[in-house]
Amino acid sequence: MKDPWCLPKGWLDDASDGIPGPKTLGTSRASTAEVEETALREVREEAGVEARIVQRLGSVQYVFSLADNQKVFKTIIFFLMEYLRDLPEGFGYETSEIVWVDASEACRLLKNRKGECDLIKKALSVIVNQ
Repeated sequence: MKDPWCLPKGWLDDASDGIPGPKTLGTSRASTAEVEETALREVREEAGVEARIVQRLGSVQYVFSLADNQKVFKTIIFFLMEYLRDLPEGFGYETSEIVWVDASEACRLLKNRKGECDLIKKALSVIVNQ
């Protein structure tokens, strides 16, 4: 069973039918602007929120297998973002529920995603020290 909670994230590009494209697979390099636009797009799609990037926080890396057992080494780059507004259309089909919670509750919900919890703690530290 997949973990029920995670932060918004996604692929830079799809080749077709949900298969990662060359930028996602790392065979073609993505620009900083493409990475940032992907992050903003995923927050729009998965959280139904328009935001602006404040700063890059860091990344999480892991390996997973596609349906054909092809191994994919995935790097997810996370950004601290400022909430601007809810989108009238809401969140997309990949999401069943969104919640606004404090950092400690977010880490509790992300219990099997230590890397994401560490990034939430880093974001909180950035906010507190501004």
